[in-house]
Amino acid sequence: MSEEILKENMNEERLRHMIEASEAAELSEYIKENNPIDVAQAAEYLDDEELWKMCSILSSEDIASV
Repeated sequence: MSEEILKENMNEERLRHMIEASEAAELSEYIKENNPIDVAQAAEYLDDEELWKMCSILSSEDIASV
């Protein structure tokens, strides 16, 4: 598995974990500490329910950055 694919998978799993736990502060910090493009690419793999939940716990500033 290439390094880029591995990184995408790790980002996706981390993102899912934070969404499931409704960890808004941690998710916001994760977005600020990582490349927004990487976060957006990981979010592409979320289903509609996960994406909705992510948007509902984030600030509009965090959503706009992704």
